[in-house]
Amino acid sequence: MYIFYQINYVDDLINLANEVNGGNSFEGKTVKLMRNIDFASDSSYQDTSYKSNYFSRSIGSSESTPFKGTFDGNGYELSNIAISYGAHSCGLFGTVTDGVIKNLTISTSSTYTTNFAGINVGFIGAAYNSTLSNIDVKSNSAISFSHLNGGLIVGYAENTTIDNCTFEGENITL
Repeated sequence: MYIFYQINYVDDLINLANEVNGGNSFEGKTVKLMRNIDFASDSSYQDTSYKSNYFSRSIGSSESTPFKGTFDGNGYELSNIAISYGAHSCGLFGTVTDGVIKNLTISTSSTYTTNFAGINVGFIGAAYNSTLSNIDVKSNSAISFSHLNGGLIVGYAENTTIDNCTFEGENITL
């Protein structure tokens, strides 16, 4: 398996988001999480000036710049992450098209939120012609959104396979 991009730190997720949102869709490439990443821990950052529990961007921020690769969580966990982003599709992954997201646990103690009208909100904002498998989302606090589509794993899915994905949480406001 060809690994194009390895995720070891929060900084790597930020760089991935910047690359995808800048037009590199990662089509035909694999991104692999190499360890657990805790957004509240200094050891999860190469540059601690990035330190914040808020992930203020989505990987694939719009339908014109979607993530099209494979993201393999490799059985690891992203913890203490809060996603707050005002875009059409809001989530760790905003828009996934012809992509695969798999083998990942997300645990959060904060809020997924957005202020953009007509949006899709979830761990993955919107997925088109994609596969989502073995994803666990755990939240012990609010997940809130007040617009078009909301979901706990994916806000909007079209021609997408969702297999063995779970959500465990409370305080969900639609």
